[in-house]
Amino acid sequence: MEAWSHRYEELPVIGIGKALYRPESYPKKLKEKVIALRRGRRPLPDAPKEPRVKIRIDGSKGKEGGFGAVALARGKVAAFVQGGATRKDLIAQDMELLALVQGLILGITIDEPFVVETDNTGLLGRLTGTGRTASPLEAAARALMAVAREAGLYQGLRRLEREENKEADRLANMARRALEEKLAPP
Repeated sequence: MEAWSHRYEELPVIGIGKALYRPESYPKKLKEKVIALRRGRRPLPDAPKEPRVKIRIDGSKGKEGGFGAVALARGKVAAFVQGGATRKDLIAQDMELLALVQGLILGITIDEPFVVETDNTGLLGRLTGTGRTASPLEAAARALMAVAREAGLYQGLRRLEREENKEADRLANMARRALEEKLAPP
């Protein structure tokens, strides 16, 4: 038991409900910066780099919820993630936040400078403002944004036209429909 507690002693664990995101999967450079931040030291940020990767995100809410995130490098799909949630109290904005959290983790894992793009103006307004954080999910998204920004990876959140976000939209809708079909009464 001692080895387990020592392993997580220096690394933060960000929790969202039952899902945990553990920084041991972060690239080495980012992990070192996270540990330095936890110990109270502020590393000098790397020089800003032009983003090579675009992470496009989208959420979908119907009877159930789904989200998708697509990483584009040089205009081609480099990686993607999709998933869903069945909690009845989640709203469409929560699906967008889940997509953002997964997109940020995807960008951190790729270990290249990235920008997050969304067609949801409500999410942009919520996260670019200085208002109070409304939910644990939003707090987790803001924490991941801060860590990735400190590492010189996260370059910002941008508005994207809906027509340009078809791949992330397709993933989110597929995840939502799969959940609805799985949970539909026979």
